[in-house]
Amino acid sequence: MDSGLTRLRAGPFKACFDASRAFLRYVCYGREEILRGIFPAVRDRDWNTIPFDVHDLQLDVGPDHFEISFRCLCQHFPFEWTSQIRGESSGRIEYLFDGMASDPLLKNRIGLCVLHPHRPCAGSACRVTHTNGCESLGEFPVLISPHQPFLDIAQLSHQVGEQTWAKVKFVGESFEMEDQRNWTDASFKTYSTPLALPFPVEMSKGQQVRHCVSVEIENAKLAANQSRGESTAPSLGTSAATASVSLARLRQVERANIGTCLSTSLAATPPQVVQKIQELNPDHLRFEMDLRLADWQERWAEAMDWGDKVGCSIEAAVQIPALDSASMDKFTKQIERSASQLARLLLFDAHAKTTPSGLVAEMLAARERHGWRVPMAVGTNAYFAELNRQRPSVRGEAAICYSINPQVHAFDDLSVMETLGALKDTVDTAHAIFRRPIVVSPITLRPRFNPNATSDVQRDQAEIDPRQDTEFAAAWTEGVCAQLIVDPRVESVTFYEAFGPRGLMDSQANTYPVFDTLKSLLSSRIIWTSVESLPSISVLGYPRDSQPQSQESRIELSVTNFGIEDQSLEFQDDSRGNHRLQVPAMSVVRHTLSDLQSRIHHG
Repeated sequence: MDSGLTRLRAGPFKACFDASRAFLRYVCYGREEILRGIFPAVRDRDWNTIPFDVHDLQLDVGPDHFEISFRCLCQHFPFEWTSQIRGESSGRIEYLFDGMASDPLLKNRIGLCVLHPHRPCAGSACRVTHTNGCESLGEFPVLISPHQPFLDIAQLSHQVGEQTWAKVKFVGESFEMEDQRNWTDASFKTYSTPLALPFPVEMSKGQQVRHCVSVEIENAKLAANQSRGESTAPSLGTSAATASVSLARLRQVERANIGTCLSTSLAATPPQVVQKIQELNPDHLRFEMDLRLADWQERWAEAMDWGDKVGCSIEAAVQIPALDSASMDKFTKQIERSASQLARLLLFDAHAKTTPSGLVAEMLAARERHGWRVPMAVGTNAYFAELNRQRPSVRGEAAICYSINPQVHAFDDLSVMETLGALKDTVDTAHAIFRRPIVVSPITLRPRFNPNATSDVQRDQAEIDPRQDTEFAAAWTEGVCAQLIVDPRVESVTFYEAFGPRGLMDSQANTYPVFDTLKSLLSSRIIWTSVESLPSISVLGYPRDSQPQSQESRIELSVTNFGIEDQSLEFQDDSRGNHRLQVPAMSVVRHTLSDLQSRIHHG
């Protein structure tokens, strides 16, 4: 695959340059990924990431050094800058940023950001030098940190070998770090303009921002484990990487429930769309219910009609305002009448980022009064960050819920695929905090709304991703399923809208590749997954109908490569010999095996 990356060397460092985003990516020392990247970011008053265009790009790339320069102009935002990136043969990399506002503006952040990869950094020792010269010791958090693990950073070093440290120096402002796994980015981000300062910040015309980030190795000696063993970095070679999986070590698991979202009335939906949703056979349909609306009872009835028509249960995501006793009684009686049709209730308050404890208590009391036993989930309708920072009180048997999308901070293909590595961290952290079943709902490619906007006009931003109808979206979805639906702590996941530009098909029932992905996974409660850890590769299997006159069972293996290079996956089959499958970068390849049942591990 032509990923658009320029490969670079700077003494012992290897890296890649993504010119379209002015992004220095995958800085590696030996076989260890030191930094996920260094890149410029411009965030407006609503935390929107401002796109920019790169001009006057100059690259001088040698065998052990490089020098890059360019100029960037923001789109529809009055800021521009010039940058130089230098890599020296001695083993030092420097990124310079020199920008200026061309008109007055409001910003929340402008300047360079540095990403440390969540693996292998999580749990690694580090040293922080603060702006006053004092030094403190710590380690990158293993579970997702709700708030900044390190503040007032002038220099950050982390251990990459027994006596080897990677040192990153920051000049221009005081920097601090956040745990980006809160938004399913697989990294720790160090950025400037501390969040403790008021924002947005007003910049006057001509006001400048100047940053410099440099990377070096302290005690620059490759540790013994750096020269052999598995690399922690993405495959950056010129030929396809090879991974292997033993068919004897595939294990059977019962998958989590899988659903999709609906928001329109049954009457307005073309019959061929309804037929395709019936063909999909989801475990549930998610409906948004807002009890502040005068017609909520009509919408509730429509939701139950959808469930009857498709033949599945309803996941009701309900925005519940402060209700008087009569209104609450009316709502709980509606639940009682629909109890057999409800998969679960997701309880939210439109005025709070997580479910208030008072609402939890009120709903539990109502359930006891009326005697219905509909499962409930509490948490957030927004990002995992909100759940982690404003942890709700959980009582009774309620599950925990949160939504995910891969594009809170970055939008390119590589960054979207990188988020797959952080999904298990959200489950690990939620389970450690709450010890409850986990409901991930909904899962979308783009954010549905902006929970942190400072202007009301920016709160609803359900944009359409042009990749929704592509194989790329199917590959990312397969990667999500490989992380979530095989985890026994995850009770349920809900993907996309059922139809429309954010859905599984268009409004005329022409299906997208993600439809086929979910239909395959929904075809069986039992699926197969690999017990082996495969970098940038996931393997899922599900039964396929046997051929006529055949006594052999057939299993379709779905292999997803969410890495940046084509990969070769070798299936090790002791009974029938090994065979190899080529999997292009960021894509899904399906492979059918016969009589696999007798050769797998039952887990």
